[in-house]
Amino acid sequence: MVDACKMCESARKLRDTYAIRPGITLFKKEFGYYCLEEWYNQGLSRDADLAKIFDYDPPGHVAVCGLGGCQPAFFPAFEERLIQDGEIRK
Repeated sequence: MVDACKMCESARKLRDTYAIRPGITLFKKEFGYYCLEEWYNQGLSRDADLAKIFDYDPPGHVAVCGLGGCQPAFFPAFEERLIQDGEIRK
């Protein structure tokens, strides 16, 4: 586990929230905008900074993607065998 002193503030806050540490403030993050389309219909700009409007904390993680990942094969490989052979009825 990474030492807390080496983490950004958001990562520490997120870890403390998940650990349910007494006395900490909860990590505030987007949870799903179920009425966002209606807000746009009522005049909210589609360019609005929702994180600023709702005072969300910056992300407490770093996404590592686009690195050309691979799908490793199962090892040992599963045995292939036919369980049933027949027509599918509708």
